[in-house]
Amino acid sequence: RKLREFQVALLDSERPARDRLQHIYEKAGLDLDELDSFFSSLEEAESADLRRELLSAEVAKKEKYFESIAIILAQLEKLKALALKGVRFEAAKAAENNRFSGNSLHFLEEEKFRKGFAQRYPQLRDDLINNIARWEADQSARFVYRGAFVRDRLLTMRGAEMDLLQSPSDLGLFGQLMQILDVKEVEVFDCKAAQAANYPRARSAAAAESPMPRQSQRSGGESPRQRQSQRSG
Repeated sequence: RKLREFQVALLDSERPARDRLQHIYEKAGLDLDELDSFFSSLEEAESADLRRELLSAEVAKKEKYFESIAIILAQLEKLKALALKGVRFEAAKAAENNRFSGNSLHFLEEEKFRKGFAQRYPQLRDDLINNIARWEADQSARFVYRGAFVRDRLLTMRGAEMDLLQSPSDLGLFGQLMQILDVKEVEVFDCKAAQAANYPRARSAAAAESPMPRQSQRSGGESPRQRQSQRSG
């Protein structure tokens, strides 16, 4: 019983550091399986002091990484917001095509959106590509976000954007962006009808091929992936 109480107290004392790591991994698009493996490795520590040292060192390491990619993450959020708007617009258009047939106001809204996207997206894309290139040169590392080499994917898309803009949503520019950002589902609202429908997005190849998450070795705990799933749900 005393051993169990000691384990519970130890986990409680580690909770702030564990929660911080969970937050960083999720926001930075890091591999949650690696976080789960790290937490499991703590169980092999020979003493509570060594365990605390390992946890503290990991938090410091990831805080430094998180700070180094702050600008990149901010631009990814802007890109996500822009892409989500495009996905919602296309989904609403496809779902209500008949209603808007011949509606000049709707076509004006569509034209306004496309012009705004054409002005904002190229600059945002190129700034992101350049910032990632600088970070990779400074760190002598590759920037990976949720399993995707973002810079490589954006460069490839930049060379084929005219074709992508003419492709169906899941295969087109917005769909490709959703895959890079690993957005699985977009909720589409129809303000006039006051209805909502779920618009499924294609999973990225990396997410689709990722192994099943390992069960956390923490006593009475949940794996980082399980906690992320509950939050997103």
